[in-house]
Amino acid sequence: MEQVKREIKKYFYVEDYDKENDIYVGTKSWSFGGPRGMFGGQVIAQTIAAAILSVEPEYHIHSMHLQFLLGGKRDDPIYFHVERTRDGKYI
Repeated sequence: MEQVKREIKKYFYVEDYDKENDIYVGTKSWSFGGPRGMFGGQVIAQTIAAAILSVEPEYHIHSMHLQFLLGGKRDDPIYFHVERTRDGKYI
């Protein structure tokens, strides 16, 4: 798991912020030279990275749902709060 954490920090710029409450922070925003806000693909990738950091390595992503309500600001960090709805257990 430590290697996974290092690679996520290196490639996706996501780190633990408050591990007990499953809160993570994006430490860098990519810029593609355009005048607009953040790149949605980056937000999706960092969201998945935060989800991966919140569970044991044997669990895999089943589904994902995102809504972009407003444009993000590149200068502000993004905080990700992972909500555990089932945590991989069968009902």
